[in-house]
Amino acid sequence: MVAGGLLIKLLIQIGVLWRLKGQSSISTTEYNITLVENPKISSPFSFFNWIFFNPELYTEDEWNQIFIHECIHAHQRHSIDVLTAELLKIVFWLNPFAWWHQKLVQETLEFITDRAVLDSGIEKKSYQYHLLRNTLGNETPSITNHFNQSMLKKRIQMMNKRKSAWNVIGKYGLFIATIWLCAAFTKPYQEIVKTNLIKKIPELKAAFVTKETPKYEKLKDFIWVSPKILEEDTATLEQSMPLVSTNNLISDTKYVYYKDSVLYWLITPKVTLENVVDIRKEFTKHQILFDVEEFKTDPLHQFIIKIDVKGHGLKRGECGFALESSSDLGQPISSRVGYITISKNKSCGTSNVTPFFKQIATADEAIANEEWTNNQIEYKIK
Repeated sequence: MVAGGLLIKLLIQIGVLWRLKGQSSISTTEYNITLVENPKISSPFSFFNWIFFNPELYTEDEWNQIFIHECIHAHQRHSIDVLTAELLKIVFWLNPFAWWHQKLVQETLEFITDRAVLDSGIEKKSYQYHLLRNTLGNETPSITNHFNQSMLKKRIQMMNKRKSAWNVIGKYGLFIATIWLCAAFTKPYQEIVKTNLIKKIPELKAAFVTKETPKYEKLKDFIWVSPKILEEDTATLEQSMPLVSTNNLISDTKYVYYKDSVLYWLITPKVTLENVVDIRKEFTKHQILFDVEEFKTDPLHQFIIKIDVKGHGLKRGECGFALESSSDLGQPISSRVGYITISKNKSCGTSNVTPFFKQIATADEAIANEEWTNNQIEYKIK
């Protein structure tokens, strides 16, 4: 009965949010956030990617702080945590730890968000003042994330505390202990609940039957037999090796291509350090040096924003090449191609993307540009 009442309350809250959304002015931002504007809203809050607010109540500086706060809630999917805690409370309503756990989740999410807002560069005293000013707003549904969530004193105290790794470890330990207590407290009621469910819905009986885990035979140890090594004279092997022909060469990485005694190499914004190692291995096969002197990625380490590559043959006087590519405003670099002949008389250079690299370069640049566009909020937080 109590669980049913709590579930109905949850559904009503979701219905109220849906109705409020239908009565509001809606706009979508470039950060995949939907703004829901309504003059009836007295205090801002978010639910998944929706931010509910009244634009007439805030200055430009206040709105900037509110927007960052609610965007952090949305992008870190805090609504899933809140709903999960709410459902656990409904299922284990008899357990006092379930109610305490729900409150702990809401407090922790606000502490995390406050810290992220301050780390983004927002001035602490200004942010705390705006929190205090907005605390007078009306109560919002408990399943949402509030800018002016109650427990203001605790939030300000947490903002003024120094970061402590031991505090974080202690909180995680306390959370795990709470889960164990919840499980121990509700175990006596599991059989009662199961029996009542089977009485009302006999079809569920098969679902509660515990199946025995099949026993498997113990694997026998195997005996390792060392392979026979062919002992041949190294000089004979070298003499029997054919001259270099790119027609038979196959690269181990998609960023190197062989054609007409020429090694072509590609640098795109999505090349990783692992890819660089693979490219270098291909150069080493032909006694060509390939070095990356600078490798810089975006703050989330998803694509390259600057790279400096140099290389040359190992013999004196052989051709050398250099490629330096960077972008403005932290955007992904443009793809570039280099080439070097693998015959005795080496020639080399760099150029724009060649036809056989076109598909790879286009795909990598599209991915990197999409990541750059979608991660603007995270970049501000970083």
